[in-house]
Amino acid sequence: MSAPTGPDVPTLVHVRSSELWRVWSCDGSHPSLTCGFYAYWSGVPVDGVEFFLRQGRDIVVFPTHDDLTCIWVGRANGDWSAYRGHAKAVYLASLDPALLERGRRETAFRGTHRLPNFYRDCRGPGWALVGDASNTLDVGRAEGSAATGGQLLRQSY
Repeated sequence: MSAPTGPDVPTLVHVRSSELWRVWSCDGSHPSLTCGFYAYWSGVPVDGVEFFLRQGRDIVVFPTHDDLTCIWVGRANGDWSAYRGHAKAVYLASLDPALLERGRRETAFRGTHRLPNFYRDCRGPGWALVGDASNTLDVGRAEGSAATGGQLLRQSY
């Protein structure tokens, strides 16, 4: 079955990296709820995104370029000062020891406590935004994706 086409079919647009993302106003936003650090690893193959919730933290593991895997370890934003002061120790203590034995960290740790959170009015006659173009939520609270939003939009059409 091929995808429907025509002037009445909503167009899916991902504008996060475009100028439109910066100039469109947001209908609602709130301060970041989470903070975290990530690094790129070799020797940790994954087939897709893996998401783990542990007491007081969230871990997201996903494949990237050059056979590297990105691993994010997040905490509540109130923990930022303590996490930042001991980033390597807190990050590594959050991971499964088996992963640390087989994988090798290839990059420095990068971290933030300023994750954007917003929601836009993301639909109009003949168009809709999905994914990061319509909303962005803290990593630990994220629900859905551009692919999921696109599928739901297509089903509703």
